[in-house]
Amino acid sequence: MSFNYIWSRLSDGTAPHYDYAAAAVGTNFFLFGGVASDGSLLNDFWSYDSAIGTWTSLLNGTVSARSGASATAIGSDFYVFGGFDGSSYKNNLYKHSSGSWGLKTSLTPDNLGRSHHTAVTIGSDMLVFGGKNTTTVFSDLRQYDPSVGQNGTWSHLSDGATSRYKHSAVAIGTQMFVFAGLDQNGSDLSDLYVYNYSDNTWAQLGTGPSPRHSHAAAAIGPDMYIEGGVNISGTEFSDLWQYNTTSDVWTQLVTTGNITARNGCIAVNISDKIVIFGGTSNNNSDGAKNDLWELSITSAPEIIPSSTKTSPSFAWIIIAIGAVLVIAVIIVLIDRRRRSV
Repeated sequence: MSFNYIWSRLSDGTAPHYDYAAAAVGTNFFLFGGVASDGSLLNDFWSYDSAIGTWTSLLNGTVSARSGASATAIGSDFYVFGGFDGSSYKNNLYKHSSGSWGLKTSLTPDNLGRSHHTAVTIGSDMLVFGGKNTTTVFSDLRQYDPSVGQNGTWSHLSDGATSRYKHSAVAIGTQMFVFAGLDQNGSDLSDLYVYNYSDNTWAQLGTGPSPRHSHAAAAIGPDMYIEGGVNISGTEFSDLWQYNTTSDVWTQLVTTGNITARNGCIAVNISDKIVIFGGTSNNNSDGAKNDLWELSITSAPEIIPSSTKTSPSFAWIIIAIGAVLVIAVIIVLIDRRRRSV
């Protein structure tokens, strides 16, 4: 079966952002903080309701302005971890639930604060991988369990993928797939790793599309989708790639309604559609974007190969020949009957 991949532009509602934190909570796209077009750090909090197509500004007032934070949803709760506030790398964790923010257990010691890491949810736990601060590019994998005590607890899981930041990570079942990013030398990566939560092990899966960082990634079913990004030479991408975790195959997809090249944005899965907001381009010289896009995946109609089709004219010829043969048979039978009489 073949599919159509169609980008559609949705409602541009909130102010432009890049390097923000975002996650899907039900049918809502939650967005926190990031960088504005003028380079200033933000701590605003927005929700886009995909069911009705509207943006709403939500109450913040608790979490300080920052860029490069990560976010994920556990149930109906929205968590924001880390980021850079202009002077320090944060190690604190905030939870937004039922309209209010609460500070949860920080990842200690303080030198574990970081930005441009990733966060995913597997089961009811948050997994944070990689990132950087002033002195370190991280390769550690941290687990936050919200069910322990009032404020949750952190654990250090198995380290496996090489250190990186500005990479992507998606959760599919009990696995986390980590792709590309920048290494400790600031060089682009194109490698792919999988972390198996069930037995706390890592495996390298080879390489994917051309090296890049600051791209967007989301998962639908067994497939991971990679959109856009940039490399250290300044080449920006608008390509869409699919990695099938069952067959271990990468495919570059042909899309319609193409989204423009961008980086520093987040993709989420809402109702089996990929939603991407904002980002930046041209080495940030364009400032931040505020466009919202949705990728729909639909079944394409089956196309019968031309070699198996029967043209209308040929079909009529066949019908005519058949009719002549029938008439000839009838004439022969009548003639035989007449002679027998």
